[in-house]
Amino acid sequence: PSQTKKIFKIYVTYSPSGVVPTLYYGVNGDTDPTETFEVIDDGGGGSGGFATSGSTHLTATFSVNDTALTGIYSLQLRIEGTAQQTFVVNDISILYRLRPIK
Repeated sequence: PSQTKKIFKIYVTYSPSGVVPTLYYGVNGDTDPTETFEVIDDGGGGSGGFATSGSTHLTATFSVNDTALTGIYSLQLRIEGTAQQTFVVNDISILYRLRPIK
C-alpha cells in the first residue's frame, strides 16, 4: 500500500443483458468515484462500456490517459446504473505495475 502504482488497463468479464451500467473510478481513498474510463473494447460490438447482448462471457477493456493513473496508491471502482437481473460481473482484472521507490 505504501508503493505507488501505474494502472494500464482494467478487464471486466461479464454476462450482458439489455441495459448495462457504467464503470467509474477514483484514486487514493476517493469515497465517491466519478471519473470515467476510456472504452477500448466492450467485448461485443455495442456502444459504451459494456455490450448489451452477446455470449455469456464477454470481456470489456477499459483504459485512461497516460498520466491519470500514474503514481497512485489505491484504486476504487464503482459500477453504477440500471441493469437487468441477468447482468453478471464474473471477474475484474487490473493490469498495473509497481513504481520504484525513490
